[in-house]
Amino acid sequence: MCLVIVSKRNQSRPDHDILKQSVASNPHGNGIAWNAKGKVYWRKGITLDDIVSMLALIPAESNVVIHNRLATVGEASSALCHPFPIGGSLALEGNTRDGIIAHNGHMHNWRELLLAVSKARIPRGPWSDSRAIAILARYGNGVLELVDEKIVLLTPKRVKLFGSGWKDHNGFIVSNLNFQVSYGYPTLGVSIPLVNKRSEANQTFEDARNGYFESLAKERNELREEIRNRSLGDWGHWSE
Repeated sequence: MCLVIVSKRNQSRPDHDILKQSVASNPHGNGIAWNAKGKVYWRKGITLDDIVSMLALIPAESNVVIHNRLATVGEASSALCHPFPIGGSLALEGNTRDGIIAHNGHMHNWRELLLAVSKARIPRGPWSDSRAIAILARYGNGVLELVDEKIVLLTPKRVKLFGSGWKDHNGFIVSNLNFQVSYGYPTLGVSIPLVNKRSEANQTFEDARNGYFESLAKERNELREEIRNRSLGDWGHWSE
């Protein structure tokens, strides 16, 4: 359960406390993208301090997308952090006139969809469902609508959200509110790339992740019950 934060032009940006919570709850890598001067720029595999520093420099007229990753499909590595430019490049930074995507969810049939739709040469791994979505996005917005996942598409001119369940939070948009709950999930820090190989570290990671998802299901149900008992207003569905 990753987190996507979307801050539209001339609207509120997440403050340090919220970003700290979101990074702690999704400890497997961070990325940011923004549009300016007819392009979309991105950087990923970055720290909390990097995000805070960059937010201070990005023009208010830019749309901004921030992603904090909790690895559920694919290895925990900088390459598989979000955002992904359209086409699925693994570059850690760059700019594009096409756009980028960031994803919150778990698409189970991404292999089948990618093989069925893609007529071009499929690049080499590493792989995750989110990277596959970035490749599928080459075939237009209609594909993103059919995927039925929470996806944000940032182009040089606009930001568009796909899927349901987006929330308005303090003047910006989030894909979920789970970052408000502390799960105590283990952060692997600089040793994250060790899970790329079968090793004791990899097994430790898998054991920790399995235990985490058991506790996540319980806490998520408790959180939903708490939310139902609150008056949170009309979150609505953001589509533009």
